Formats: sequence, structure tokens, C-alpha cells
Amino acid sequence: MFIVYYDFKHTSGNHAGMSYLVKYLEQNLTEVKLIKNIPQQFPGGGKLSKIHAVFLAFYIKLMANRSDKVFFFEYLTKGFANQDLTAKILRKLGAENEIYALVHLPGDNLTELYKNESTIIKKINQVDKVMVFGSSLKLFLEKIGYKKEIVNTFHYVDTEYYKAREIAPVNKKLNIVCIGNLKRNYQLMQQIVANIPVVQFHICMGSAQLKDIFDKFTNVNLYGFLEEKDLLSLMQRCDIGLSVLEDTVGSNVITTSMATGLVQVVSDVGSIRDYCDEHNSILCSTLDDFITGIKLLEKDREKLSLMKKNALKHASKFSMQSFLDDFKLLLY
Repeated sequence: MFIVYYDFKHTSGNHAGMSYLVKYLEQNLTEVKLIKNIPQQFPGGGKLSKIHAVFLAFYIKLMANRSDKVFFFEYLTKGFANQDLTAKILRKLGAENEIYALVHLPGDNLTELYKNESTIIKKINQVDKVMVFGSSLKLFLEKIGYKKEIVNTFHYVDTEYYKAREIAPVNKKLNIVCIGNLKRNYQLMQQIVANIPVVQFHICMGSAQLKDIFDKFTNVNLYGFLEEKDLLSLMQRCDIGLSVLEDTVGSNVITTSMATGLVQVVSDVGSIRDYCDEHNSILCSTLDDFITGIKLLEKDREKLSLMKKNALKHASKFSMQSFLDDFKLLLY
């Protein structure tokens, strides 16, 4: 199997990106051969990426035997990697190989990028099988007319790296960490922060400009880009992972924070119930749900402790070994 992947800058070299996952697959499966899309995050990189995508189609057609499979790991990421272009040209070249694709983005996100569902279905019909990290995306692709097989699995987490401290600190003040930018509702997050001043919020901004929203709150610590080891350390010092979402499919924020023993207080949207349940998470639909849930955990530390243990146990379901087992079914 030829796996075509892109090494995104924000996850490059860490334990949570697709680049790390495909290298793990290569190490554990002799049948896997990796092909890396060229980096393009520089002026003119987009045009060069399209040229490289065309080149890859000819390269794969030349190198692959008829029985070999091709797996695109960053399919439908408009503007990056152009893997749908490679797939299109492969088909025009008469390639009879089975072509698979991993799609990450939620349906609404895909519609925003490609403007209409007909464009999405045209591109997705170029492949024989799709893998997704959440049931809501599976339903979306079926709804717009994809008739072939969709494999629903989970976003992996490296449970050897992301884990709780052996001796967890006892926090007098409840500490909550907020990570990630994709499809976040910052206005609702601001209202949550304003209504619970006794709790300390640690908000990782990444590329988002959030100082104007949160700078005025004394119960907020803001962080720019953190090295992975520093982010892990911060997560291990906290009690709760807060994710105020507009939509989600499979999230490395959810899986990594569960693996570090964080109770999830999350928006009940998208595929979140594929990952979270009432034993390890508080699922919220309204502002009052978030406030009530956090205040409950702030007051009831026994419940907090139990849910943290449940989160740790549940995270094993998303381990790299579990993903490898699912992937072998595709390979063989």
C-alpha cells in the first residue's frame, strides 16, 4: 500500500499528527510505503504543490503493481497537498488500483471550502473507499450521494506519550484547559469564563487572536504556540478539557486530553458521542449546561476524580494499536 501524506507544520514532529501516524504504520507493516507531499507553506508553494500532485500520479502509476493499493491521508483539504488531483489523474491514466482516502474535515467545513456538495461528491467518487474519524461525517458523505464503503474508525492517541502524571497534583482551584482552533465558539467560551470566576482557565490560542476577548479576565491564562512537551505538561496540571465546538468529527484534542486524564466538558455536536459519554464527559447544548457542569465538578471532587479515572480508561479505545488493528483490515 502506498500512503500519500502531508506533514502539516503545526503537527510536524509531534505525537498527534497524521505524519506521526503513517510513520507508525510503516514501522509496523512491511507492506506500507510512504510518499510525502512536498511542503507548500511558502510563497508560490500552492502552485508547486499542484505540479507535484501531477508528478505523483505518474510516479504511482509507474511504480505500483495492479494489486497495490493507494491511500491518500489528507483528502479534501483544499489548498493543501491536492491529493484529489493526484487521484483524478491516476484514473485518467487508467490506473486500476484500489484507491482509499481519509477525510478529516466536518461536512459544514467541506461545504465552506468547496462551495457546493456536487463538487465534493465529484472528488470523493474518484476513490473506492473512504475512512473517517466520526459517524457524523459518514452520514454527511452518504447524504450527498457517496455509495461506496465508508469505514468509521477513531482518531488515534499515542497513550505511551500522552498520559497522566503518576502522582497527580491535588488542585485547590479547578484548572481547565482549552486547546484547538477549528470550529470553536469563542463568544460562548467567553460567557462561560465570565460566569465561573472561581475556576482557572488555560486557553491555548494557537493562531487565533484571542487577547481582545479574554485579556480582561483575571481567571484566564493565555498561551501562544507551545512545544508539545510544554502542552503535555499543562494538560497534566489541569482537571478538565473544555471544548466549545460548532462541529467536530474526530479530534486529537479530545483523545489526547482524555489520555492525560482530563474530564471532557464539551459541546454535544457532530461525532462527539463517538468519543465521549456520561461516564467521562459532560455533554453540553447550552451555556447553562456548561456552567452547571463545571460548577458540579468544582464542588464534587469525588465525582471529578472518578470521571478522570474513567477518561483514562476510555482513552485506551483510541490507542495506536487499536488503529493499527483497524488498518490491517483495509490492507488485507
